[in-house]
Amino acid sequence: MNPIFQHIACSGPGAVVIAAENTFISCALAGGSLVILLVLFRLTRAHALARSLVYFPVILMAFHPAWLMSGSNGDCGAMKALASTVIFVAMLILLGIACLMVRGAISSDS
Repeated sequence: MNPIFQHIACSGPGAVVIAAENTFISCALAGGSLVILLVLFRLTRAHALARSLVYFPVILMAFHPAWLMSGSNGDCGAMKALASTVIFVAMLILLGIACLMVRGAISSDS
């Protein structure tokens, strides 16, 4: 069977392995995002940053694909892994903004 069809239809001999890998990637990125969220909580409490900086990451974690999307049908979890990667990058960007706010490079008037 053509390997591309394993990703499109999530069928064939390697489909289970692909789905398991994508689920693992998604869960690992969710764990990394959770660590970033905890660091953001700590930064907002220790440095009196705007509490609104934490609301968006909490919403992202509440609706994280690691626990809302299936990895065993459709595209074998490729979208689950991709969406988890996008959320992880967004969390990194928010952490960068928080670090800049701590250093005083960005005003925290909000």
